[in-house]
Amino acid sequence: MNENCADRFVFGQSPDLTKLAPQRAFEFWIGSNSHNATMRNPVYRETGVAVVLGVAQRGGDADRADALGVIFVQTFGGCERLEPSDAGLGWAWGDNALGQVGDGTENIRLTPVRPQGLAGAIGISGGGWHSVALKHDGSVWAWGDNWAGQLGDGTPTRRLTRVMVGGVADVIGIAAGANHSLALKRDGTVWAWGSNNWGQLGDGTQSDRHTPDKVQGFNNITTIAAGYEHNLAL
Repeated sequence: MNENCADRFVFGQSPDLTKLAPQRAFEFWIGSNSHNATMRNPVYRETGVAVVLGVAQRGGDADRADALGVIFVQTFGGCERLEPSDAGLGWAWGDNALGQVGDGTENIRLTPVRPQGLAGAIGISGGGWHSVALKHDGSVWAWGDNWAGQLGDGTPTRRLTRVMVGGVADVIGIAAGANHSLALKRDGTVWAWGSNNWGQLGDGTQSDRHTPDKVQGFNNITTIAAGYEHNLAL
């Protein structure tokens, strides 16, 4: 986050910050409440490279990593302020026979339209006939076809506008397959729901799930992807 875009990333003094290595200082910065709060603000979009200049006394030399004080982090290239009217609203178009565009209709859309109620979205994924979105507060929302429970709202009811997926929070990643959906939580666990005819939910069964269920056998996952009727995780 470019320091000119929001609050300067200079954090409070603490004995724990004495003689921090640059990598440890960077980890402290990434995990700080201020940085996370800014990243949850859909008005900002972050890209680029962050460089830890050091730990220094307030107003002192930022290259001195052996001084007691605050962490200085500078990024290069990468903080774009979005217009509030465009922040996290999303676009959708094409086939809409089952409501997968999310605009409240079943009309084919030859040009992009706004899905309803999507303000604050930071991620979006399209399945076979449904769509899934991740909002900045870690909640997951879905719309479209729902015959196998792929919307995760506890029903098989098709939805023309978004509904909240139940049973998951603090989500950082999403993926949509043909008729199933995935969520990656901040704790590194993966959750799945919807069609399970080929075992794509990873719960040891072939039973469809209308609400999220934890994928068994691993933790500490950082990336997920959904295929037509299979999934990948890293």
